[in-house]
Amino acid sequence: MDREDKRVIAIATADIHLSNKQPICRKDNYKEALIGKLKLLRRRASKLGVPVIDSGDLFDRAKPSPEVISIALANLPENFITIPGNHDISYHNYELYNETALYALSKANTGVKVLKPYETIVTDDFTLTAFPYGFTDLSNVNWDMVQTKGKLRIALMHIMTYDGEKPYPQCTDLSAKELCKLLEEFDVVVTGHNHQCFTRQ
Repeated sequence: MDREDKRVIAIATADIHLSNKQPICRKDNYKEALIGKLKLLRRRASKLGVPVIDSGDLFDRAKPSPEVISIALANLPENFITIPGNHDISYHNYELYNETALYALSKANTGVKVLKPYETIVTDDFTLTAFPYGFTDLSNVNWDMVQTKGKLRIALMHIMTYDGEKPYPQCTDLSAKELCKLLEEFDVVVTGHNHQCFTRQ
């Protein structure tokens, strides 16, 4: 799909890992820094009038402390669309999703929308299809919705993908090049899980 429109239509994030536990490598006030980043994201999304699309692992644990949930409730953007990552669900088991903080957040009427596996939503500018952690079966996708005429087609995934060498010898996941070929029906693929930042066209 060719697009000459240069407007910002969404802000993409991944692997925020909300937590009140100070990582040993951080020397600043981690909680304050985290809240500051969320507020910045909220202000930017509001100023641009666009949603934030997040590729999962919003939380560092499936059942974080009430303080962490309160931080999310108070500071996340008002139009925040996400999918469950492996850290968001207990034991990496999607069947336990209803027992998680992410599920509770989705029910709190805050503007946070958590997409179900293979769910596709249609906005003014794009279609967005959800591939939470562990869900990659393209036969479950509603292609009629994905291919809504005139919309940018975005796949939102939580999957280990990489550019170049495998991140570890036993990795069986697809490289970014292979993933692009597999998902050639989409215009854009946004992934989380691998904490390396890269783009592949």
